[in-house]
Amino acid sequence: MALTAPASFEETAMRNTAFYMSEACFWHTTGEAALTAPVGGWIQPMAAGGHAESPESKRRMRNLMEVSGLMKQLDARDAAPASATELAAVHTADYLANFKALSDERGGMLGVSAPFGRGSFEIACQAAGLARDAVL
Repeated sequence: MALTAPASFEETAMRNTAFYMSEACFWHTTGEAALTAPVGGWIQPMAAGGHAESPESKRRMRNLMEVSGLMKQLDARDAAPASATELAAVHTADYLANFKALSDERGGMLGVSAPFGRGSFEIACQAAGLARDAVL
């Protein structure tokens, strides 16, 4: 029986590195905003989209990982969304109810510079589930 040399640290690390992602997370948008300000009044929509945090910025990163060959070296995984119980361990009931209500309508702001679009509550639950599984 022939013995083989152990894999290098780099080979072992890449083979054991998981990449948690969900297409749903690529759909997160900040809604109608110019940088971080909501569109309306004196705030005009930006011609090129509005916010650096966009579906295209995440999709571009994922596509670059694919064409570079990096994705072939990673263990791509998905995860179930975080449950209401898990979310309640981190956020107040009022915060979650407000976020969900705004998300069901057209989005809104959850802080000074935290705009989000319609459907972002479910996307945030998915992202939290991905983070949970990545560390457990």
